[in-house]
Amino acid sequence: MALKLMMLASEPQLAKRAQEAGVDRVFFDLEYINKHERQRGLNTVKSNNDINDIPSVRDVLNKSELLVRTNPIYTGLSHEIDKVIDFGADMLMLPMATDRKDAELFVKYIGGRAKVNVMIESVQALARVDSILDVDGVDEFFYWIERFTPRIRSKLYV
Repeated sequence: MALKLMMLASEPQLAKRAQEAGVDRVFFDLEYINKHERQRGLNTVKSNNDINDIPSVRDVLNKSELLVRTNPIYTGLSHEIDKVIDFGADMLMLPMATDRKDAELFVKYIGGRAKVNVMIESVQALARVDSILDVDGVDEFFYWIERFTPRIRSKLYV
């Protein structure tokens, strides 16, 4: 499997320019639930995107895939996923997955209508990565080392 070049873009003009520059995947970020609390004090991107802007980004893409990062598992996720898929996402990304059960539920909600990407961004997920990636229907994973705390990062780089 080859590495994919991704770029965050929530505006159609930027998405189009990214595609023209050869970006494989335009990354539209919807995640907001508990994100501010989890990332307090970290120098991270905290987007404020609207799900209803997805169609305008989808409309300009004819080569690049559209990946949408949803919210983590919550009671309204199934409805969110339905809307994102209806708006044309090629792949959905689950943030803050902690175990196999999270990945299985996400795959179930998607129901084969789009590709599935699971973020490995916590110590809990890293410890369970084999069982998470063994879930039928998980196509890819996104490993984000910078999400680990400085204390954990220092131990990983030793």
